[in-house]
Amino acid sequence: MRSGPIRVLPESMVGRIAAGEVVERPGSVVKELVENALDAGARRIEVAIEGKLAGLLRVSDDGCGIPPEELFLALQRHATSKIADPDDLTRIDSLGFRGEGLAAIGSVSRLRLASSAGSSGEGAEILVEGGLIGAPTPAARATGTTVEVRDLFFNTPARRKYLKGEPAEMRHISQLLQAYALARPEVSFTLLVEGRESMCLPAAADLHERVGQILGRAKAARMIPVLAEEPGFALEGFLGAPEDSRARGSHQTFLVNGRWVTSPLLRVAVREGYGDLIPPARHPEAVLHLRLPAEEVDVNIHPTKREVRLLRERELYPRLIHLLRDRVESHFPTLKFTTSTEWRPPAALPGEGGGSTGLRLVPAAAPAGGAGRVGDSARETLPAGLLPFPLARSAEPVTVEEEGGEAQGRALASMWQLHETYILAAIEGGLLVIDQHAAHERVLFEQAMLRFAESRTTSQELLFPETVELTHDELSLLLETHAVMEKLGFHLELFGGTTVLVHAIPAGLREWREGALLHDVLDHLDDLPTSMDVNERVARAVACQGAVKAGQKLSLAEMNALVDQLFATRLPQGDPHGRPVFLRLELAELHRRFGRSD
Repeated sequence: MRSGPIRVLPESMVGRIAAGEVVERPGSVVKELVENALDAGARRIEVAIEGKLAGLLRVSDDGCGIPPEELFLALQRHATSKIADPDDLTRIDSLGFRGEGLAAIGSVSRLRLASSAGSSGEGAEILVEGGLIGAPTPAARATGTTVEVRDLFFNTPARRKYLKGEPAEMRHISQLLQAYALARPEVSFTLLVEGRESMCLPAAADLHERVGQILGRAKAARMIPVLAEEPGFALEGFLGAPEDSRARGSHQTFLVNGRWVTSPLLRVAVREGYGDLIPPARHPEAVLHLRLPAEEVDVNIHPTKREVRLLRERELYPRLIHLLRDRVESHFPTLKFTTSTEWRPPAALPGEGGGSTGLRLVPAAAPAGGAGRVGDSARETLPAGLLPFPLARSAEPVTVEEEGGEAQGRALASMWQLHETYILAAIEGGLLVIDQHAAHERVLFEQAMLRFAESRTTSQELLFPETVELTHDELSLLLETHAVMEKLGFHLELFGGTTVLVHAIPAGLREWREGALLHDVLDHLDDLPTSMDVNERVARAVACQGAVKAGQKLSLAEMNALVDQLFATRLPQGDPHGRPVFLRLELAELHRRFGRSD
């Protein structure tokens, strides 16, 4: 409905609208300011956070600085030194170019800009409050620029209210700095939180040294180098060793012409480059920097500039796959690859999650008054009417090794595994189809929550303590949830830098996989909302990553144990995500489908 005549909006309102596109969160502020610093030729960049993230953000650099006479102009919308005419938009070689960053930040904060462009120590500063720009005043400082942002979103309270939690925002800022540190190894990056050094990445000699600073020297030494240069094309970086693959693809950093981007092209090419070397649901780590002529890269398609379009994408796709596959094959010359180089859109990527099994099938805690052995039928202890269908069992007892190593003879249910994903069980009156991963996830989740409720920790000591190298983000998340991880059974000790020493793991872990499970659990934790109870977050993460996966073969005894444990849980019908665990096919329905009258 039309509410009035068409009119030109006030500049202050235009500024807030523009800011909504450019400044989405505190990390957006840091991104804009760090990119400005890199464009200014900075060799040292320091990011400081004090109080809450919406309290004070300060970015300082030693770049070329801004002359005092241009300070006021730098805060105007669409004022920039990086482009001069429309043709420049077709060959952008700087990180910033629109001239909106500082103006957008100043529209939704209280901003102080101080800069010096000379070596005399004389500079100027200017204050902005909610888009209102003050007059420049002299200020002594070394060459470079400092931007202080206070009370972010003070004049847009709705946006402030829905900011993500502090830990999530801090990890986003840390990830941003690491990405640009990989793009510019020669630049030092420092992150200070409440005056304490949270991350320090000194200038590195090359990309390999920088990767070692961020991912750890041991992991960097295992990575596969990638280097290809020819006219109009260059690709440099490193691919993770297959044994270091992760449960999700967030540990891949893609750069195009020095810009940190989301690139479906590179993401798919990396996955195809490994072929069948890693499971379909796993994702290799990767750091890749693609350089193309500026006129072949369109960065002006989104305000955040994280998305780019490449002029020759379809041509580049098979080229990248062949190059990456060649590097992987040369690293593992005996392996055969069967993937296709036919172009597929990003939607063809495999989903996140998966991985090899993590937790052993152990008896679930017995309900009150019930038995706790694998060989006992847990269904006998269930409330009446919960799942009233007994399983059909074999007539002859089968020898089953119990948890304590004792061999017991008992009748096992008639079960089969379909495609190493689903368990088929004959029941009276039909057939039960069980998703093995969902079933085990439900079991592990309830076992973990029971441990929390009873303050009962059950651990198994490792034969030798194992060191696990984490990223800065993983370490931050581990410190945030350390107390809960300890309650679940992890015994962890800081070992210097981002390395932790693992003394014990929760009882029931079957495949520790040299610490890979810890990485996967932390990845999953990062995906869960911070508003969720921390006990439930940790329980969900361990259950999801520790449960048996689709594609894992189970023995008859393991399938029986899993089914017994499942139907001893409080809510066997669904997994912790709300997905169904099993479905029942009635015999009458099968008769009808096959045209039988009886």
